[in-house]
Amino acid sequence: MLSPSIEMSYASPQSLTISDDSSSDDYRRSPPVVRPRPSPRNYAVATDYDTLLPLKNCKYFPPRTRQSETVVGVVIPFFNEGKAELERTLESLYDQQVECGDLGVEFLYLAVMDGILMADPTMVEYISSLYKTNEWADKMYMSEDTEYITVLHAAANDDADSSHGLVEIAPGKHLRLTFLIKGQNRRKTNSHEWFFVAYCREYEVDYAFATDCGTLYANGCLYYLIQYLSTHPEVSAVTGRQRVMSSTMQSLRTEGLMQMWYRAVQSYDYEASISSFLGAFSLMGMLPVIPGPAGLWRMSDCGGAPMDYYINYINNISAEDGLIKGNLLLAEDRILSYAVCLMTGKYTRWVPMAVFYTEAETDIKSFITQRRRWINGTMACYIFLLFASPGILFRGPHRLGFKLMIYSQLLIQTLLFGVTALSPGIFATLICFSVDTLHIGGAEWSRTIALTVAGISLCMYIIFCGLHFFHKFVRSFYEYLLIWNTVTFSVIVANVVVSFANKDVMTIVVLLLVVFFPFFLALLHSLDVFVMMLFSFFQFFLFLPTFLPYFSAYSYCRIWDLSWGNRPSSSSSENKESIEVVTDTAANSTSAGYPAKKKMADDAHPKIDSRFDRSESVDTQSSEVNSWQSSSTFGSRDYVVPITSAKTKIENGTKIAKGDKIDLSKVKYNEFSSADIASQTRMVSAADDRVAKKAGKKNRQRRTLSTKRKHRLMGLLILLIVMVANVLVAGVFIWTEQMNALMILTLGLVGMALCQQILSFLFYLFYSEHMITAGVQSMSRNWTKLLSATLFITTIVCLYTGALTTHWLTNSIDIYLPGNGTYVLNNTMVAHQGPVESEVDSMVCNAKSAFLLV
Repeated sequence: MLSPSIEMSYASPQSLTISDDSSSDDYRRSPPVVRPRPSPRNYAVATDYDTLLPLKNCKYFPPRTRQSETVVGVVIPFFNEGKAELERTLESLYDQQVECGDLGVEFLYLAVMDGILMADPTMVEYISSLYKTNEWADKMYMSEDTEYITVLHAAANDDADSSHGLVEIAPGKHLRLTFLIKGQNRRKTNSHEWFFVAYCREYEVDYAFATDCGTLYANGCLYYLIQYLSTHPEVSAVTGRQRVMSSTMQSLRTEGLMQMWYRAVQSYDYEASISSFLGAFSLMGMLPVIPGPAGLWRMSDCGGAPMDYYINYINNISAEDGLIKGNLLLAEDRILSYAVCLMTGKYTRWVPMAVFYTEAETDIKSFITQRRRWINGTMACYIFLLFASPGILFRGPHRLGFKLMIYSQLLIQTLLFGVTALSPGIFATLICFSVDTLHIGGAEWSRTIALTVAGISLCMYIIFCGLHFFHKFVRSFYEYLLIWNTVTFSVIVANVVVSFANKDVMTIVVLLLVVFFPFFLALLHSLDVFVMMLFSFFQFFLFLPTFLPYFSAYSYCRIWDLSWGNRPSSSSSENKESIEVVTDTAANSTSAGYPAKKKMADDAHPKIDSRFDRSESVDTQSSEVNSWQSSSTFGSRDYVVPITSAKTKIENGTKIAKGDKIDLSKVKYNEFSSADIASQTRMVSAADDRVAKKAGKKNRQRRTLSTKRKHRLMGLLILLIVMVANVLVAGVFIWTEQMNALMILTLGLVGMALCQQILSFLFYLFYSEHMITAGVQSMSRNWTKLLSATLFITTIVCLYTGALTTHWLTNSIDIYLPGNGTYVLNNTMVAHQGPVESEVDSMVCNAKSAFLLV
């Protein structure tokens, strides 16, 4: 049931106030001013604006007084997530707000729904339950015009409170929460524009915290971020350490073996990559991205030119601009991350103490499509910054040394992405050499078997690329591929073990650097990171031959696919796209799609009584059929509610057949209609407008189809180049039998990654706050520097001591391998007992020309 007194105020520039008393028909126009009433309950206030883009000279949110010296604004954009994701994020943010009590900051929250028609029904129901009304949802569902927004918030609690009231997100937990609901999806950049450009400007936000729906935060996450940003004026934005949620955090009651496997793979990937590379970028002063789930921005730095550049550049990208700019839309957060550093002369840093958790993709289709978006978006951003727009980097106020260092780091990352594209060919080569080295099938057949296995691997790679260029994901083929990769990778591991036994120095060095250096960096950071990596290493190691080559291959197969790649919501919101409503009459053409929308509205919140849905019926037996022909004006936009069925038209005294014209003057309207909007002239005019819009939509669809074909052709060309390069790499190495050359190439790639790992090592040495002074908030910076220097000296001493001790041990212990053998040297039988190595060496040295038979 609705609250006894609810005020729905629709303004811009006109307002409609609705009382919950069903006997009241007082629908009056009033200025867009919320009049608080003294009551223990909050009043729901909803305001509609006929725009999807905020204007800098307009105000969209209710006025409020600043209650603290520092204001932190929080934005939570969401699209088709369910109620559970938003609920846990809001409750986690409430806990963070309580922990930040001694910092003297005020928190304001804005949740942005990116299109109501594709929203999860549980989310609509949850928002309605927060404000004790669903009238806002009914109005939005029945409106054919979707180019508008609705701002939903709680009214002031009393006359003395000029800010909007608190919303109870859980028993005893209140947040100053505002919802902004869009009529249509306009992507995440538009949500950021509403937050950074409009919300933060109106409420004079000092620090803006951008997060994602479903994110959780460890104790002290926001505390550490706010404290770091407030004590480092040279820093414009910070982020924390990203981790994968457990199944309990993710509210999963049961989880299968493969789901647990994929969770462990993502856990190791996050921990290892962050430990190995993020410290290097933070040490230099520019992170490659401030991730969407947790980024704190200083508004005085990012609110001007960087924000304008970010919004304008992303909004000006069209489908005809090509694949590079198109894929930029998949990683739009990176554009703002670059701009806020390079255009301001300040830095972006990483705060390892601030830990936040994101959901794991436990379905392989969601997992691989997510990584496709990340890989293609990141690669497009690197190409954009290095080659398309290098002026952003070199025209900035930073020193030349900083610019060259950042450019070199980004170039190394780009090269690593390029080489990763060749990893299927490299893995096929390793399989061939491993089978040949282990003499599988005997000395006569090992070479043939090796070539056959390598050929099968390359054929499976080609089939994989061909299938996924035309299909989004083929699960059956992926399962066969996973089994094949696991079996062949076990052969490579066996060959590595043999290389250790044969003391192959090159193989040992590469393996130690690749496998164990991330563990060393993790141990230097914190013990819990080391333990998490240790317990998930086995799963990641077995999944490596699929994760590294084929996730990269999938990204190149779908490089033309510019879709977001989100997993579906918890309900059937995807089915809403397939709803079609066919209308033939002029009256019905003004409201195409409304019956489906109204059904969605009813299904979304069936438990909430809606007094807005009031209709007349002549026959009591047909009271279930709603007769709608009404409109309410909000600003310059019309909400037109049509007569939805022929049965309803008969009940209203207008008997028509399909395709007949209607004399609207004879139609009986319900009590919520207005004569001017329901007039025949306006309805015909609206129908003409919609015909024009439909024609324009068809033209846009034709252009979009042509652009998609161009993108597919360009994507096919790129895919063919990558496939040919993989086959050539494998063919050249296998034909020339250059195993050492392959190991040297691998060592070179490891060396490029090692450069960044060494910088991360230096970052951990000097960044001792998280290891020593994490709980000492009052410690001065001088003491921190002293402790950092002490830690650095201690670490160097330990390293040199360990090296000298190892050298002394290996040279002071005799290695004696006893052996008994009979040897024939130059037809002379010799018996010897002693160390095998010294025996054979002495015999070979004594013979200038010898035939040795053991």
